[in-house]
Amino acid sequence: ETMTDAVAGDSQTADPNSPSATDRLPLFTAFGWGMGTLGVAAMYNAVNILLLQYLVDYVGIGAAIAGLLMALSKLYDAFTDPVIGAISDRSKSKMGRRRPFLLYGCGLLALSAILLFNVPSGLSSNLTILYAGGALILYATAYGLFGVPYMAMPAEMTTSANERSRLISFRVLAVSIASLIATFVGPVVLKYFDNSATGYSIYSSMLAALAIIGGVTAFLA
Repeated sequence: ETMTDAVAGDSQTADPNSPSATDRLPLFTAFGWGMGTLGVAAMYNAVNILLLQYLVDYVGIGAAIAGLLMALSKLYDAFTDPVIGAISDRSKSKMGRRRPFLLYGCGLLALSAILLFNVPSGLSSNLTILYAGGALILYATAYGLFGVPYMAMPAEMTTSANERSRLISFRVLAVSIASLIATFVGPVVLKYFDNSATGYSIYSSMLAALAIIGGVTAFLA
């Protein structure tokens, strides 16, 4: 009788890492949240791999100045991310504490993609530098505005470690898709248009589309 009770007790003991029926996230929610990273991943790859070449070779900004602008935007991002995190922690909305930031962030990411790879011609050297610096600051703001609340969501969506791993697996899938588009498909488009203004405009539109699609999908899911 004691052994039977022990076996029954073991069978009824829940694994703290296994999702319960109520904790299990629907596939649409898990997949949709993961797709949210399409924009930030695509922009991250585009800025770190292609933007410097674009600013130097196409726009005509000196390599040292272009590198400095990118470094300053990273420094700015390091200071603003904790602020954005604190604001989102204290945010109150009928749509949820984090979800509105997904919409704000993806919209600004899309705008920054268009601005960064469509530097107007005919500007003076100083105005061109100011334009590029402002676009980089906007991008850094958008990246943090979306990314910080977004990465805080899994811990609030489920108490299951397995479910959080499942969420991150969909995010990794989205990162792979975005990286492929930003670093392979995009350069193919640029080469097809001989790295012209048209090519960069199409490329920036692709990045903006990924940001909107990813952000809105995550918001809805």
